[in-house]
Amino acid sequence: MSFRVWILFLLQLVNISLADHYKGGTLSWKPTNPYSLTSPVEIIITERHSWTFTRYSCDNNIINTFGVYNDTQNATTATIICISSTATCTSSLFQNISSRLYCTDFTTGLQISTGTHYTKQYLAINSIIDVASRGAAWARETLTNEWSLVTHIDVTPISGKINTSPVTASLPIFQLYNNETSVIQILIADWDYDQVVRCRWSYQYSLDECGSTCFDLPNAQLNSVDCAITWTPVLRSADIANGLTQSTYVVAITVEDFVNASSTTPLSSVPHQILVYVSYRPTNTCTTRP
Repeated sequence: MSFRVWILFLLQLVNISLADHYKGGTLSWKPTNPYSLTSPVEIIITERHSWTFTRYSCDNNIINTFGVYNDTQNATTATIICISSTATCTSSLFQNISSRLYCTDFTTGLQISTGTHYTKQYLAINSIIDVASRGAAWARETLTNEWSLVTHIDVTPISGKINTSPVTASLPIFQLYNNETSVIQILIADWDYDQVVRCRWSYQYSLDECGSTCFDLPNAQLNSVDCAITWTPVLRSADIANGLTQSTYVVAITVEDFVNASSTTPLSSVPHQILVYVSYRPTNTCTTRP
């Protein structure tokens, strides 16, 4: 083996070893007082990330004592940065966020742990920015690498108050059976009850909302109103070729709120990314739910 080939081989091993721990997340934000219109505006950014358990190990003691936890290999922290123009980011007064997460739940069976962090920011009133949390480390079984979560923040007052972004929730992992049509329900809510909330697939172009995981579910249908995904799952051809009986996919959606049903300009947007495990149905299991 030549020296150059050997170096490339080692670099590939390094990349594989690093690309094995992210398992999805979400970002959202809200003003602490939506009726306070004095600049700067105080908002709270909430980030929630899931990781491979062996890299971000957690236990009940850490949860009960509100303990932070981090990557056991290189101690990196989840970082949120402004990705708008330099001038826009500077004038908004946004400060980069790099904080350890508080572990909230875990399961050793599915090898996943999840953590949350809340950060206050003080933004100049009328600021409109996009912020992102990014990395190159999706769980190895997804057969992908780069991840990206992007949220749109607009603190321009509307009818005398500051908008609050929608929030999303779901299981971090869904387990589906091959070739059986299923529904993945993403829960959405918005505290601004007079606004319209819609879901869409995240896009890679422009802001790069989803890294290398955009549109990962082949032929899936997303209902923009109730955020339900209907999909007939199949194993990846690459996994089948390698003799595997399970495939892992990434769901990457964006939830937006609008002034009314006819508006096409979102007031804010929040990402929601999760994993879907697809496997063959075990023998001797029922096919009809009770």
